[in-house]
Amino acid sequence: MDKQFLRDEIILKRNCLSVSKLQNGSLKIFKNLISLKEINSAKLVFCYLSTHREVDTKRIVGYLIDENKCVCVPKINGLKMDAIEINQKTTYSINKFKIKEPDFGQVIIPQEIEVCIVPGLCFTKNGTRLGYGKGYYDKFLDGLNCFKIGLCLDEFIMENIPKEKTDIKMNCIVTQSRVINCV
Repeated sequence: MDKQFLRDEIILKRNCLSVSKLQNGSLKIFKNLISLKEINSAKLVFCYLSTHREVDTKRIVGYLIDENKCVCVPKINGLKMDAIEINQKTTYSINKFKIKEPDFGQVIIPQEIEVCIVPGLCFTKNGTRLGYGKGYYDKFLDGLNCFKIGLCLDEFIMENIPKEKTDIKMNCIVTQSRVINCV
């Protein structure tokens, strides 16, 4: 199966989800995520800022900040992605991909990040991720020795996803019903 065909299929399926299903699923994913020892012990966490029809990370980011963790989020910088530290006073703008980004903030050295919470259209039980096809996350995660967590609803766990050498695998996937350890 072609990656772009699968992307189109997943986006179509995701767009058909009810708002309540996504909100309820996001709440259950949040509860499963914050039970992880990797989240509780980490001092520096990278988390994506959710956009239309993704698992909502607003509650996750707020929790991490309230727990006095250093939280950083992605900001596109040309062909790469930077990790920018945020706090409760951070202001945001929408980038060219219609994703919220911090207006300013300290750039965090990626090698210092302990946990990365990563978006995906779908995942496999062994940690393979299908992203949006631009390669930003795979480039960002390449060579990082952090714990990588993918978030998705149960219906987006697939048996197989076409993969390439440059695709970075997750250590675990958190859904509304379970935590899948991939390593």
